[in-house]
Amino acid sequence: MAANPAKSGSEYGAVISLMTAMSNEESTTDLSVLKGPEGGKGKASAGWLNWFRLLSSKLSPGHATPETLSGSRKTAILVVLTVYAFAGSVANVAINPSLLDIQRDLNTSAQAVNSAASVGSFVSGVAPLFWAPLADVRGRRFAKMVSGPIGITATVCGIFIPNVWTFYLVRIFQQVGASAVLASGAGTIADIYPRESRGSALGHFYLGLTGGAATGSAVGGVIAQYLGGWRATYVFCAIFSGVMYLCMALVVPETLPTLPTGVKRQRDGPLRVLQMNLNKVVLAIVLLNATTFGVLFTINVTIARDFPTFYNFTVSQAGYVQLFMGTGMLLTTFVSGQLTDRAVRNWKLRRNGVSVPEDRLRSSWIPLVSLILGCLIHGWSITYRTHWAIPSIGAWLTGFGMMGFGTPLNSYLIDLFATKAASIIAAANFLRFTFASIGPLIIAPAYDHIGSGMLYTLWAIVNLVAFCGVVWVIYRGTVYRSRVDPWVSSPAIAVQVQAVLGTLPPDVESATKPLGGGVATVVNVDPQEEEGKEEST
Repeated sequence: MAANPAKSGSEYGAVISLMTAMSNEESTTDLSVLKGPEGGKGKASAGWLNWFRLLSSKLSPGHATPETLSGSRKTAILVVLTVYAFAGSVANVAINPSLLDIQRDLNTSAQAVNSAASVGSFVSGVAPLFWAPLADVRGRRFAKMVSGPIGITATVCGIFIPNVWTFYLVRIFQQVGASAVLASGAGTIADIYPRESRGSALGHFYLGLTGGAATGSAVGGVIAQYLGGWRATYVFCAIFSGVMYLCMALVVPETLPTLPTGVKRQRDGPLRVLQMNLNKVVLAIVLLNATTFGVLFTINVTIARDFPTFYNFTVSQAGYVQLFMGTGMLLTTFVSGQLTDRAVRNWKLRRNGVSVPEDRLRSSWIPLVSLILGCLIHGWSITYRTHWAIPSIGAWLTGFGMMGFGTPLNSYLIDLFATKAASIIAAANFLRFTFASIGPLIIAPAYDHIGSGMLYTLWAIVNLVAFCGVVWVIYRGTVYRSRVDPWVSSPAIAVQVQAVLGTLPPDVESATKPLGGGVATVVNVDPQEEEGKEEST
């Protein structure tokens, strides 16, 4: 039954009582309690955030745990989060094919318009630094519910842009709102999927991010060409994002694990989140993540430029090449997720049931080969003006390699920071989108000076060098983590080091526990969670 707000002692108590009542399926709710026991307006201290709490609890079935979610419900949550991330990523790049039209309509310079596009990508990396701590402390769903209306409102305003300064503001707030799902969505998946199947789930989710970045320009180009110009792309993105926000509100529950009474989580600020990149194993992973994302935005720009110039493609036809590259990204989403999860299971069996996070990275050499071949084929076939099918195949291999890296790398980071999944993904996204924002500003002059072949050869070399850091993590990362915070105090890390070095004694019962089928695994003691339990109210 709903609590009586008049007996709660304060209007704030009434709001909390109302939130509790609305999350109970058997209760009825009267929104008039927001006016307080005296019938007047509620105190300003409740704040506008309380309205999102009320909306969230009204639309949501409540809190969910992995044990209470069926397989079909998990799949539904994953699909909604993936498409929601896709909608935000599309909104970031959909106007790229129309930049010349925007320049003309707003009577501004090409540099101003290109800088606005880069600002949007940069904000996509900065904003999650603020959303992630909120998602890791206040709730994954809460962060999504608050951020969504910001991005949708900005997108609607984009329909009526009168000048370039408004264009900047729309780009900024559009990505402030859309970027939260990238971090909080990864946190939701980490909450509901076990480590052995987490890679596949994250692979599907990140298809929304990179798939939207790869195909959004094509979608925007078709809309602008056939459905009324660049302002029509904002109409489409506003409707798409609005529909997916509603689906998210109805389908995705709160999944942040609850803590015992009297225990609170430590909330990190943006700088603290960014400092996670200074850890050597994290930095090695994030750098490769960033360089592959830089290739993605480079190839999006050059396809839109090269195919109309050298092969007389229209804007929409060049978009179809990007869609073809997107099919490679779609395929590797399923392949890389299965491969990384299989690597975890196989190496776990080889080590008598001891699970080591670095094993997830052992399948990452496959996307490396695809990415390097793709860059070389695409770049030099454009240089020598081969048939358009050859650079298209190179683009497909490049897309396959780029997305193939994302799944094992991000899964590994979440394995290390399970209780702060949103924060670690936000930290990784900062460098990733920084590369993406700088790319459009340097690609054109670099292309003009050294040509397509040399440009993509340099990208292949940069990614090969970055991959050396991942090789170090695979073979030395476990030992390194055993000597530094936050893992040095974890009971599991000593057993993991012994397993990697081959010195694990036959009897590891003190550090393992049996699972179904008689297989044993290390008890995953997350030092982040242990630190949080020490800070009681």
